[in-house]
Amino acid sequence: MYSFKRAGIFSTAMILFALLLSKNTLADRLLINEDRNSKTYWQTDKAKLLDSPKMLEMLRSIDSKNKSNEEKIPTPKEVAAQITQLILAEQSSPEGVHIETILTTLGAMAGFSCQMAIRDGFVADGKITLEQAFAEVKTKSGEIFYTGPFLNECLISNTEGQHSVWGFVGGAVQQLKKPLPNLKEIIMRVSSRIGYDDYGTPDLPEKNMPKKTSEELLWKYWNISRNTLIVNKQPHMFWPYIYGLSAQQLMVLGKDTIDPTLASKIVMEAAIAMSKIDPKRIHAYSLHK
Repeated sequence: MYSFKRAGIFSTAMILFALLLSKNTLADRLLINEDRNSKTYWQTDKAKLLDSPKMLEMLRSIDSKNKSNEEKIPTPKEVAAQITQLILAEQSSPEGVHIETILTTLGAMAGFSCQMAIRDGFVADGKITLEQAFAEVKTKSGEIFYTGPFLNECLISNTEGQHSVWGFVGGAVQQLKKPLPNLKEIIMRVSSRIGYDDYGTPDLPEKNMPKKTSEELLWKYWNISRNTLIVNKQPHMFWPYIYGLSAQQLMVLGKDTIDPTLASKIVMEAAIAMSKIDPKRIHAYSLHK
């Protein structure tokens, strides 16, 4: 039913065990197809510019490695704040903002950026092969998912001296003196849904569900947020940590609106799920394609 390539011991074994426990039927998941040129698709001129074909072509000509010593490069914290404000502006409405949806958006981008940082920062440069970078999981329906030690390190490492998405998200919870969610349970549950039509659907109370799925949110917002990173000349390996910082900023900002423990669960559910998906499912997933 499943085929594996270069199994990362921890993550792939966990995924296989979770898949064996699942009793649901595999399904072909539909690709997202929205009209990004609709006049009402974006709310801000900034998002329209960042999503434009002209912007994409311009960014492909930028060599982020050639930085002038005199040029002031924004700090990761400053760029994280830019992304937070961009998503807040795009998701605002007369009723305010739906914090669960924004947390899901930032989590999805944080997780996906782990995979893309490895692809664009190492595989595309020829430093490692795709097979060395990831363990490939192929479902009966033909959909491909990715996992492996490098993704785990970027997502959930708690090794001293190393940054991870979980480090920033969990750090916010601890800063606010709240209990951490059970990360192992989140990993197991997300992994058990690989290949099923409800993949990426979070295990949350109905009142706290995001307005769109994590994949729908990633499909919409990845291009404009990734382009923000490139405009600000952020190295690929900074990307996941900038999104982690952005999620951290929002969690602290919204601490009186949503319980930080629940907020961190929302972020990590989306991050883990979207770290594994086939990039080809996401609009403008890479400048290298």
